[in-house]
Amino acid sequence: MPDDFNGDGYADLALAVPRKGDPDATAIVYGSRHGLDPRTTTMLTYWLPGVVSKGSVHDKTADLDGDGYADVVVRATLTSAPLMVFWGGRSRVAAKPRPVALPFPADRYVSASVLGDFDGDGAADLGVWLTGPGEGPFAGTVSLAILYGPFTRAGAASRHTLKPWPLEYAFQVSADRIHGRRATSLLIGQTNGDNQGPAWLVRAGPDGPVWKGRDLGEGNATAFGDFDGDGVRDVAVGDTGSRDDEIDKGREPPETGSTLTVHFGDGRRQRFTGVRGEAVTADLNGDDQDDLVIGGGWPFDGDPLRPRVFWGGPQGLRRGAALRTRATPAASGDYDHDGRDEVVLIVDGRIQVWNERRMTGGFKIAGLPG
Repeated sequence: MPDDFNGDGYADLALAVPRKGDPDATAIVYGSRHGLDPRTTTMLTYWLPGVVSKGSVHDKTADLDGDGYADVVVRATLTSAPLMVFWGGRSRVAAKPRPVALPFPADRYVSASVLGDFDGDGAADLGVWLTGPGEGPFAGTVSLAILYGPFTRAGAASRHTLKPWPLEYAFQVSADRIHGRRATSLLIGQTNGDNQGPAWLVRAGPDGPVWKGRDLGEGNATAFGDFDGDGVRDVAVGDTGSRDDEIDKGREPPETGSTLTVHFGDGRRQRFTGVRGEAVTADLNGDDQDDLVIGGGWPFDGDPLRPRVFWGGPQGLRRGAALRTRATPAASGDYDHDGRDEVVLIVDGRIQVWNERRMTGGFKIAGLPG
């Protein structure tokens, strides 16, 4: 399980927590038979002796060494160790991180990273996008390094590949969930003036990701799932609602539209309007057909929507009711191991946990932005 850090069968929660004046942190909240237990919350900091590290970009989880415990990978800015791993274990996640051994020159800047199984062998891999140094033949270029698992406890990959990448460095990256021996696809979101650039679906196989990208249209709210239960992976692309009002001398760019499009593995498409926000996949009713929760909005959005549930079924997604909150979807998991997922939402720095019907819990994590 890619989010069970202590191997007890309950999904756990990892959230990035930026902190002013201090090293950033990751909050770990462990699952239990009663769901997420805030009393178990631990804060993992990214500070290493002799290493300048400030500014986490993202947290990602997977079992890197194949020992049955999920691990946390963090990417930090302004650091000589841009990728670090906190190892999972029987009691909890290790408090001290270990740098990931990067088999490329130190003058390459890590612009993005993502975890997945990019060759379908069942072991977690790490994809790393690199920009070249400011001078020389690699100036301004982008390369993709794949570090293939399993990893050693020293942070070293079993093997790696490095090849040029055709897109600009300004993009958002996500990968499908690691499951069995299925090669996980990538979603590459290029950012434009309104933060809602085109999303490209990149397939992976025995030799890793191959750039034959499929244009899925604009939108940076993205989520993988099997929404029709046919065993073939689908992907949803929507409008996060975020806009950049600091370009073109302060003029707001045109709206990209509050639209959600579902691209099914068999080539079908579904389109919904009047929908925007962050998107999270969860099987809320345990029917083996993924559902989608989308809505909310971070403070700069100004007008968060109530998250709405779209229920999975043989014909695809169907619009369900809105949750009675204006919190933003952030994660999901079976935190109480009852066969049904819960969804985690954030509002004003507070965590809300919802099942398919109601809010089942809420707690505060110090330093978490609303």
